[in-house]
Amino acid sequence: MTEENKNINSEKKFEETAPPVKKKILYIDDDEVSQKIISKALSRHFEVISELSGTNAMVLAEKENPNLILLDLNMPNVDGFEILTFFRNHPILSSIPIICVSGDKEENTRRRANELGATKYMPKPIDITQVSNDVKNLLHILNNRIKSSNGNIEIFIAFNSSEKDLEIKKDILNILSQGKNILVISVQDGRSFFKNIEISNDTFELGRLVFLQMKPSLISRLPYLEEFSSVIYDIKKMINFELNSYHLFFDSPEVLFNIDDISQSNSSLHLVSNSLASYFQNISYYTKSNKNPKISLNINSMAKILVGNF
Repeated sequence: MTEENKNINSEKKFEETAPPVKKKILYIDDDEVSQKIISKALSRHFEVISELSGTNAMVLAEKENPNLILLDLNMPNVDGFEILTFFRNHPILSSIPIICVSGDKEENTRRRANELGATKYMPKPIDITQVSNDVKNLLHILNNRIKSSNGNIEIFIAFNSSEKDLEIKKDILNILSQGKNILVISVQDGRSFFKNIEISNDTFELGRLVFLQMKPSLISRLPYLEEFSSVIYDIKKMINFELNSYHLFFDSPEVLFNIDDISQSNSSLHLVSNSLASYFQNISYYTKSNKNPKISLNINSMAKILVGNF
């Protein structure tokens, strides 16, 4: 066996045996004892990064881009509310789930944390089993692929826009490598969408990859069945193959619906999901969680409707 073959086999063996990447949690608390206890418990299932200083934590979060933040509100110097506000106003980190903890028994503390965008609030002392379960549940709910019973329709719920965009691009390259055609519908413009992704010009010119930006006029038309056929007609004029030969990638479907009140949008959701399923054999939706816990739950409800799990 040549040295090159040995290296290849070694790399394959590593890929097959490498453990799954753990989700990353940033734990911000100035209490070293609490940090050690909670970090030890969570590190069984997650990668835990601990920080005693709120100021340092804000810098660290930008570097590490954690999947979830556990934040003590009673911090010295920069208090937890300032840190929470910083994250919720951050262009990249704003959608990360944040569990706030506090030894303050005042109801105003809980209310203020929720108003500033806490995903969940927990009083101290922290119940280790409870916080572990809450972290697992949040990561499962907010970052998950929900699939239809036949597996042809799925929705990916990311933590933030950057993670969502990375997942779409990774999936596009994967589907193209299988020789399949792709239609992308997105709220972004094409230049922004395909930034930092290498796709040959032939792929576009041959019609194997077609991109359609959702304009306000299109968005307003989509929820209505009588108008939907005209949208499909517009799409057909853009493509070189039969519509059902394309895998549809739908970026940010939540912009079509009143996600603040999902009950009022159910009929539109059913309408669009059923109509798209009648035209495309495979559909992938991509959305992201929201800093507002209610809206995050509504997004999960939307996800189940779009994939047919009513």
